[in-house]
Amino acid sequence: MVALVHFGTLEKNVIRFYLDLLCSVIHTEALLSDRSSKVETTATSKGQIVIPSTLRRKLGIKEGTRIQIELDEEAGEIILKPITREFVHSLRGKFKGKGLLKALMAEKKREREL
Repeated sequence: MVALVHFGTLEKNVIRFYLDLLCSVIHTEALLSDRSSKVETTATSKGQIVIPSTLRRKLGIKEGTRIQIELDEEAGEIILKPITREFVHSLRGKFKGKGLLKALMAEKKREREL
């Protein structure tokens, strides 16, 4: 015996969203199995995308990892860079000799005087 279930518009939209998300994940995992460095995923209505687990593991992306987003307008590309410990350590010394600490201290002094 088959039971008929009637879904409202909200339930249909939620089901459609999760089916689309599942298809997106399956599609990206299939593309990754070819050992290609380029993958394709689908954006949700909120602009969210899924980063495949193989790429997350390779780049050390875990829950809570911040992602830097850059736009290359000339190439029409969005570049995602995970902000991991390794990324932060790679920035060490980048601003050495720029006098940033002195400028910060002077700014804080001006703020206190107000």
